[in-house]
Amino acid sequence: MKNGMLFIAGLVVLGLTGCKSDNETKLEASLTMKTWEYGNQEIIYGEDKAIFSEREPIAFDMKLTNRGLKTERVEFTCGFDVIEIYNANGEKVYDSEQAPVGCSPSLSIEVVYMGESIGTPTLWDQELFLIDAEGGERGSTGEYLPPGDYTVTGYAEVYIESVGSTIIPLPKEYSLTIEASE
Repeated sequence: MKNGMLFIAGLVVLGLTGCKSDNETKLEASLTMKTWEYGNQEIIYGEDKAIFSEREPIAFDMKLTNRGLKTERVEFTCGFDVIEIYNANGEKVYDSEQAPVGCSPSLSIEVVYMGESIGTPTLWDQELFLIDAEGGERGSTGEYLPPGDYTVTGYAEVYIESVGSTIIPLPKEYSLTIEASE
């Protein structure tokens, strides 16, 4: 009888607390957009905003924040953030994963403690580029993002020690407006 009561009490506790898998992460992605410029040997960032002028440099500042109780070990190469921009017709006009960048394919490892955030902004001058599908060569088109309304989405692509390779999407789409220069 005593063992039966303990068994029932155990089931009640499990039912109330739920079963949690150790293979889950509590990392969340977030994004802000701001201007940037080169200062004296450093990059200077402006205020967060969603409306930019033509050719005004944009910094997409994606952060991964640990909302869980356990420390996470995160691995990635050449930045973890992927930013995509779509025009009003739903056509992709920018993809940071295909942008010509100057980084080495070395492995970065970050330890993210409870409540801590990591991230480095992706800098873009609004110049459009193309990719040769056959040779994979990247090149500038010499054109810039035209004035209009755009949608920004994205995700973090990382390897988390407790989970494995994973994609952490941004929780929402962001509006971006490019205004004509005067």
